Amino acid sequence: MIAWTSSIPKGTSLDSVKQIQPDYIEINWKNPETFKNEQRFIISKIKGDNDILNMEYYLVFIDNKYQGQFAEK
Repeated sequence: MIAWTSSIPKGTSLDSVKQIQPDYIEINWKNPETFKNEQRFIISKIKGDNDILNMEYYLVFIDNKYQGQFAEK
C-alpha cells in the first residue's frame, strides 16, 4: 500500500487516483473527513495486512488534488 501511495504524483486528480486504485485496497470514497478545502479518505481494508499497531491510513487531497498519505493510531 505504501509503495502504491508513494508512486502517485502529488497533484494527481481525485478521479485519476480512483481509477488506479489497486484491487487489494478498499477506500471509503463516499465518506471523507473534510476540513475546509482538504479531504481525507480512509483506507478501510488492505488485503494481507498484518499491522500489529492497527494504524489507520488516509489519502489526503486538497482542492481534489492528491497530496499524499498519512497514518495515525
